[in-house]
This record gives sequence, C-alpha cells and structure tokens, in this order.
Amino acid sequence: MGMGVRLGVRDGCLGWGDSIRGAGLQRRRCFLFAFSGRGDVKELEVTGGGGAGAAELTALLDFLASSFEGGTDVGEPLRRALALLEAWPDADILLVTDGEIPKLDEPTSEKLKCQIASSDLEVHGLLVGPKQSATFADVCTTVHVFDDWNVVKKAYV
Repeated sequence: MGMGVRLGVRDGCLGWGDSIRGAGLQRRRCFLFAFSGRGDVKELEVTGGGGAGAAELTALLDFLASSFEGGTDVGEPLRRALALLEAWPDADILLVTDGEIPKLDEPTSEKLKCQIASSDLEVHGLLVGPKQSATFADVCTTVHVFDDWNVVKKAYV
C-alpha cells in the first residue's frame, strides 16, 4: 500500500472506521464514496492528520449516517475513484458491500484491470454477509469476508 490517499467505495455504512483511522495515523487523506443504485453517489474527503476539526467530524458523521433506497451500481463510484488515482497514484481502493454487484460496463472494467496491472493499486473488497457475486471477485484484488456479527457484539459487551 502506498503513502498517498486511501479511496473508499462503500455500499452501506460498515467498514469505514479502519480506513479513516488508518489514513489519519499514516497522515493520508481519505476519499469516501457512498453509493447505491444508478446515480446515487455521495462523496466526502477526510484529511488524514489526526486533528480533525469539529466541522470535518460532523460532516463525516452525517456522511456515514446517510442512506439510499437500495440497489447497487458500483460502476460510477469506481469510475470516480479511478479518476482520482490520476492525481493520487499511490492510493488503494476499499470496496465495502454485501457482494451483490452487477457486471461492470466494459470500459470501467478494462480501465480498472489496466490500472491494477500497471501500478501498485490494490482493490480490497470487504464483503459483509454470505453472498459474493462473480463481479465482486473480479473487481477486487483481495476479498475479506465479514459474516460473524457476534465478533462485533463481543467487542462491545
């Protein structure tokens, strides 16, 4: 993983703590995309520096609390993340989803594959739940599975 920016792409609200905390500890910026169905994409940049101000923290909490009506269109947030990689070539992508991702359009799929092949880009997928589509496995260089909510429950009891 490079020392540039961490790019997050999420479908839901789980999984941002480590990405944001890691960016802060490494003094990296973190760019988040929340997405759902076609056209449902929100963006937020979090500066990694440890000393997030009240306004940035409020914006982050509002962002994490946001939700959409459902559906999954990962193409648009991935296109936006790939565009950011031009300015932040050492960044990685973290994709958090339930795994039910429809097939990517060919131009986005090819651009992602070329970026992975020609750089140190890592696309980490965090699968929340038991379902994984073939597209999710194709998009990610590494897939991490979270399917045991008892782990979270035990941590807070």
